[in-house]
Amino acid sequence: MSKANNIFLALFVIRLAQPLTILAIVLISTLLKPTVELAKFIFAPNPNQIRSIANLPIPGEVPQPRDAVPEPTPVIVPVRSRRRILTFLVLSALAGTYFASGVFIVLRALIPPQTWTPSHQRWQMLDWQALLGLIAWSSVAIAIAYEESTRGRGHYGRGKAGWSALVGMTGDITLLALYLKSRSAPIEDLPKSKLWVIGQLALIFVRIVLLYPMVFLALRWDKTTFVRASELAQQINNLPSDVGNAESSGTTEQTSLLQPPSSTVGGLPTAKYGATSLGGVQAAHGKLSSSSNGQQSGSGSRSPNPNAANASMGLTLAAQPPPPTFGLFFQRVRALFPYLWPSQSVHLQLLALFCVGLLAAGRLVNLLVPLTLGKIVEDLSSERAPWWHIAAYAFLKMLQGSGGLLAVLQALAWLPIEQFSDRSISIMAFDHLLHLSMAFHARRKMGEILRILDRGAVISTFFQYLTFNVIPIFVDIAVAMVFLGSKFGWAVGVAIFAVMYLYTHVSVTLTTWRTGLRREANNKDSISRAIHADVLINYELVKVHSNEPYELDRYRAALLDYQQADYRVTASLNLLNLVQNSIITSSTLVTCLLVAKSVVEGHTKASDFVVFITYLQQVYVPLSFLGTLHRVLMQNLVDTDKLMNLLEEESDVKDVPGAKDLIVTDGVIEFKDVVFSYDNKIEALKGVNFKVHANESGALVGESGAGKSSIMRLLYRFYDIQQGTIFIDGQDISKVKQASLRKAIGIVPQEPGLFNTSIYQNILYGNNSASDEEVEAAAKAAQIYDRILSFPEGWNTVVGERGVKLSGGEKQRVALARTFLKNPKILLLDEATSALDTHTEKQLQLALKNILQGRTSLTIAHRLSTIVNSERIIVLDNGRVVENGSHVDLINENGLYKGMWMQQIKTDEEARMAEQEAEIPKVDATTITVDVPQADPITADLPKDDAPKTDLPKAEPPKVDTPREDAPEEDVPKADPPKAVPPPKADPPKSDTSKDDAPKAVKADNKNQTSQIEFVKASRLDSEGPTSREGSAAPSEASGTPGKERDRFRHRITSLIRSRASSGHERSGSSSNHN
Repeated sequence: MSKANNIFLALFVIRLAQPLTILAIVLISTLLKPTVELAKFIFAPNPNQIRSIANLPIPGEVPQPRDAVPEPTPVIVPVRSRRRILTFLVLSALAGTYFASGVFIVLRALIPPQTWTPSHQRWQMLDWQALLGLIAWSSVAIAIAYEESTRGRGHYGRGKAGWSALVGMTGDITLLALYLKSRSAPIEDLPKSKLWVIGQLALIFVRIVLLYPMVFLALRWDKTTFVRASELAQQINNLPSDVGNAESSGTTEQTSLLQPPSSTVGGLPTAKYGATSLGGVQAAHGKLSSSSNGQQSGSGSRSPNPNAANASMGLTLAAQPPPPTFGLFFQRVRALFPYLWPSQSVHLQLLALFCVGLLAAGRLVNLLVPLTLGKIVEDLSSERAPWWHIAAYAFLKMLQGSGGLLAVLQALAWLPIEQFSDRSISIMAFDHLLHLSMAFHARRKMGEILRILDRGAVISTFFQYLTFNVIPIFVDIAVAMVFLGSKFGWAVGVAIFAVMYLYTHVSVTLTTWRTGLRREANNKDSISRAIHADVLINYELVKVHSNEPYELDRYRAALLDYQQADYRVTASLNLLNLVQNSIITSSTLVTCLLVAKSVVEGHTKASDFVVFITYLQQVYVPLSFLGTLHRVLMQNLVDTDKLMNLLEEESDVKDVPGAKDLIVTDGVIEFKDVVFSYDNKIEALKGVNFKVHANESGALVGESGAGKSSIMRLLYRFYDIQQGTIFIDGQDISKVKQASLRKAIGIVPQEPGLFNTSIYQNILYGNNSASDEEVEAAAKAAQIYDRILSFPEGWNTVVGERGVKLSGGEKQRVALARTFLKNPKILLLDEATSALDTHTEKQLQLALKNILQGRTSLTIAHRLSTIVNSERIIVLDNGRVVENGSHVDLINENGLYKGMWMQQIKTDEEARMAEQEAEIPKVDATTITVDVPQADPITADLPKDDAPKTDLPKAEPPKVDTPREDAPEEDVPKADPPKAVPPPKADPPKSDTSKDDAPKAVKADNKNQTSQIEFVKASRLDSEGPTSREGSAAPSEASGTPGKERDRFRHRITSLIRSRASSGHERSGSSSNHN
């Protein structure tokens, strides 16, 4: 008998020790790994590691530049990885056998004859072995999945799974042998339990014969694939930070890209390579690829690294601030409570109370459903009619659940409250944005602001989740603990509490970890999509440079980077589901064992077990969404925090207390010692002083960046100045209301802004109270009325986003009409006619001249010809006023303005001369001097060949060396033949001439009222003859020009002379002499 007791004691100890040993192996391998790595580094360091950390060169190594990276050899290398699918399937099967063992125990306790098998000597601690075995093998799978998520797909250690399988196999063989030996002991086996015993022994046999060998096979039988070395290097660089950083692994920018990671290439144990922190992944890519832009590809060609291009274009991971705490959140939300709670609406408050009542009713229904189901089972077992209980159960099920009657009524009742909160917060935030200063909108991206408004407005959704999802879950857990603990014993209540706490803690922890992985994957997805969109937008540029392969490589690299991050996200989700399922399964098994034991011992009825199972499942189902709810709540916290930060922004420009309306009488503008800077570092205006008097037309000129636009913005008080004062009619604009200031000023910007609505509404925006007649009059004044009527939709034509459906000139005329309708006292024009054609510009200039009468105006001009008639021109240079006066005064001053004027004249003259040069044939240097009556100003354009012809005084045609063959004789004016001048034999005679490659301008002699039109064309050999500027014929040498070319040239000159003479006859009535 003592021998049998020893066998039973051994069975007891082994059943308990086997799963506990496996758990210890997992725990030790997880905690010991960092210690082992540290010990290897301290006691057996790699020389490369020490030298890389100390920045010392390796003996025998050729020194390289700091940014240089050895070019990898284009080879194919073998990459070994674990058979992960087989490994996880076998581990899941091992955990499933222990779960099946627990199910057998529960079934044996419920099926008559009801027997609690662990109370039998031969099967002691079997229930604990089933529970701990399930936990142990689930832990092995979880540990491997976590290691794989940090090291890469298919890369994890063999130790924990191998040693666990060895311990499990040894324990099961020992248990099977001891059980067979205990059969000879004089102890009766379980009554009527032959199938149950066979099932338990079969599970042990399957583990020994099939599952443990498959674990060893999956760990030793690695999968080998062949990849290019460049792809392997890229995959290594994309590993997350848990693998180890570059410093600790001996990896620097000078380390070869072909160095394999541990247990991946050829099975050689090497240092882990290329890992960086998550935030620095792209930075590492940039460093590596920037210094290896010319790396050899598989084909031997050198191509830029796509990752470097992606990083250089700003396509990098976005930094994410840490989420706010709940304490800070509730502290900030207190300020939003008036917008969340309908304090002014009794109706909405009653609806909110009704929703709370429905919430409480739902908790009661959740408790009654399992109780009613238990009554049905009890009725069936006692042969009573269960119809009333079945009807009650059906009614309760109709009320229960997310699609039940209570949930539907609750959603409908809460909808008006949710709409109130969304409406209040959206209007409040929009109003806040409208009152922020221009400086805020200039430094913030519009897309970011819209995203904050869109996401921040769902703050009411946060309270909805909190009130109707999170709180009910914990209320149900509390009710379950109290009810089940009181009905089935305190052990069940404590077990449920422990399980709920563990489940919640693990779900929140893993979800927080997954949030970082998801954010990284989203950022990399945005990078790949940005490349996709950027390349398609610049499709023509790609085609021009034949960079299709390069762009394809860029997109492939970004897509691979995203897919690797997405794999980690998917793997983490599977890990989360596995952990949650393991906790739920283990807790279900534990509590079912406790309740089944109570049923077997006669403390509770079998129907109570049904109540327990049903109620427990009702509590566990919402727990599966706890991780999702936590992620949503944390995202809402972040979005709400961004909204609160936006709402805490204050306007830089505020009305002073007691500010009065601006009263404009004369419209005098004065800047007095104004100093202004956008960033308080670089001054845009440096002591500006000027004054534009009443009804005076002023203009601002200067180079780009001189401060012209800044003056316009300051007049509108979009910014506050640092020093000085701006006056309008003697009133400091910083002490008047901004609304009255901007109402008195009208502006037509160079890039007019239009809303995506009809033309009528865009013009009416200048004065919302204007009548239709006033709108039409403004359109006529802006020369856009006829164009509007030509559109199919007429006044109702929608202009598109920022007016994209209109041409540049049409947009500018609509903006002008809007300003005309506003009828301001002061008008600001920022090159208002720059986008118009010449004809429309002339008409519009006339309209502007009419509307500017009686108003003060200030114009920014880039073409000085548009402001020559301005009464005051203010010249700016580097933020200072350097000249001030009229056009004539500034020209006489010989200063900056005159230089700008002459430069513009030179540019226009060069353009005209280029056109003339294209029309005049190139011949040798020839000079023809003709006196004609003075007609047009000096700078008048030369007429074209098709200019109108008039009759000239008849004269003899000039005699030339070659006969004229290509021109009709009647078209040539007759004149005395010029005297031939012999060519110079030596140096040419000195005369007042200057060399010029282009046709010379027409010069006039005011005394004789004649013009000397002198055309000089240099020969192709850059030879040039002397020309006379005094009216006498200049000697010239013919260099053998063919007769036809020379006759064409004479014909063109003759036509020009006739046009000039005709113009002179019409204006002065005098005749011209032809020399």
